Order: sequence, then structure tokens, then C-alpha cells
Amino acid sequence: MNTTQSHYAPFKKQIISYLDGSLSPEERAEFEAFVATHPEFESDIRTKEEEVNLLKSLIPMGLMSRETETSLENEVRTSIFNLLRRERTGIWDKLKDSWEELLSR
Repeated sequence: MNTTQSHYAPFKKQIISYLDGSLSPEERAEFEAFVATHPEFESDIRTKEEEVNLLKSLIPMGLMSRETETSLENEVRTSIFNLLRRERTGIWDKLKDSWEELLSR
């Protein structure tokens, strides 16, 4: 992986969250600042948006109630978040987590 691809990787993982509006205001601002300075990245966003729209068109949403649709969407969003979450396994990650927990009290 070249340095450009590794620089893009964290933002590629945020595309879906950006598209569905689930980024925090700070994350959204950071994402949009990255896109503003890397206009070629917009093609990745458009591609992912087309993929999402294709998937949505294949799901028979008309057969579900609005509550069921919302519940399913939230479950899928949580599952994706858990899959993309960075595992903290090193001693420094554990120390950082402990420190942040102490500071948040």
C-alpha cells in the first residue's frame, strides 16, 4: 500500500457514516476538510453512494413497516460500526483507554 492509499484509509472507512449522517459534527468537519483538500477522493464517495443506492434498491422495503425498517437500519449500522472499530490490543492502547476513563470521571 502506498502512502496515499494509507492516508486515505481512515477516511474510506468513514464514507458510509458520512453518507448516512452518523458522523459526529467534529468527524464530519474533519471528513469534509479532507475531501476539500483531496478532490480526487470525491470519486470514492460517489462510487460508495452508488453502491449503497443499488443495495437499497434490491431490498424490498415496501414489505416492512417504518418501525421495522428503522430498527433493521440501526442494527446494520451498529454491526458495520463494530466490524470497522479498531481493536485496541497493545499496552499503549490499554493505557490510553484507562487514562481517558480516569479523565472523563
